[in-house]
Amino acid sequence: MVDISFKPTFTNVDFTPDDPVQAGPHDGLNGFNGRFNAIEADLHTLSTVVAQVDTALSEGTAGVTQRRLLLAPAMIAPTGTHPWVIGSGGTASVTPGSDASGLLNLMLPAGVNLASFRALGQATDAVASISLIRVPYGSTAQQTLASVSGDANPFDRSANIDPGAALTTPATTRYFIQATVPATPATAVVSIAAFQITYNVD
Repeated sequence: MVDISFKPTFTNVDFTPDDPVQAGPHDGLNGFNGRFNAIEADLHTLSTVVAQVDTALSEGTAGVTQRRLLLAPAMIAPTGTHPWVIGSGGTASVTPGSDASGLLNLMLPAGVNLASFRALGQATDAVASISLIRVPYGSTAQQTLASVSGDANPFDRSANIDPGAALTTPATTRYFIQATVPATPATAVVSIAAFQITYNVD
């Protein structure tokens, strides 16, 4: 960024009762005209600096702004599947020895560009498949925008989203997160703490 500064050139010197009044065309720095001309020059310089500040602020707010959407895993189970169990702390867990499937419907802002998808949680003796998906209204054809695996204790997995499929169109497209875990052993511990979607606003 360009350094912007303003240094006044006028320094006031108080008149004394003994100072003669000077107001001629060339009355010097101690005359009325000299002082007012110096103040006027400073004001012109200040107006230029203000314009530079305005330009710098405008440039600073232009371009892309990145935002993050943090989501609790409050998923619902499709018909005929076992649900994720929502605990008192808000995490979604799998009952040991069972499987689980869940969907989290999303209301994304329109006209933004999705950048990445992230899931956080823990998994022992099992792997969770977690995906960000879109489906055009009136269609059953799913498109996976990003997919991660919950396969560690703890896990924090992220995946970038293809720029060609990043623009959100919620008026014509449904967006949701899907998380599934196949049948787990009795020793399995699987939970999801949160999802995060990062998107860019032009």
